[in-house]
Amino acid sequence: MKRILLAIIFCLFVSSIANAECAWVLWEGRDKNIGSDTIWTIESAFPSYKLCTDRIKNICGTASMDDSSYTCAKFNFLGYAAWYYKCLPDTIDPRK
Repeated sequence: MKRILLAIIFCLFVSSIANAECAWVLWEGRDKNIGSDTIWTIESAFPSYKLCTDRIKNICGTASMDDSSYTCAKFNFLGYAAWYYKCLPDTIDPRK
């Protein structure tokens, strides 16, 4: 009986750890004009933070990567538009 109880507790513990992991969402932000509010849309989602930031590196290149916030920007000076890419847990929405 004690072994069964320990097995149940162990299974509950392992399943709670597995559920604690979250998906990572790659958000793309766009400013239509300098000083305008950023409009955020979902670019894609990933099972890990590393895969998400790897995608940013593919989009922006490592030279434009900001290590403190993992955000990068691409600027189009003709249209004064800026694009930002940010990896956030699926529980965080930058539009709020």
